[in-house]
Amino acid sequence: MANEKLPEEDKVDALATLLFLVFILIIGYIFQGLWSGLFPFGINSIGEVSLESPIVLIILGSLALLSLVGGMIRAQYPREAVIIAAIIGLGVLLVLVYILLAMPTDPFQLL
Repeated sequence: MANEKLPEEDKVDALATLLFLVFILIIGYIFQGLWSGLFPFGINSIGEVSLESPIVLIILGSLALLSLVGGMIRAQYPREAVIIAAIIGLGVLLVLVYILLAMPTDPFQLL
């Protein structure tokens, strides 16, 4: 009984698991940075957290979306679910890009 092989559809793909883990870690890092001032956020002298590098935040969001969709494809989710996740993720990412890049910038900011 212990040496029985699992059916093909019951196997867990290691790469899919890794991609989902990368997605969770990136999103967790973004939330941790927002809470405690880790880069791409910063904390000033009175304890307020502010965004220092919107481009890095956009890159992190893009990597999170790519790892989520890649993990879904590798885990053989239904095509409709992958398309819906990609469309919603791209929508959220485009709104984030619009909001971040429409903010006025400080010409003396080093980052």
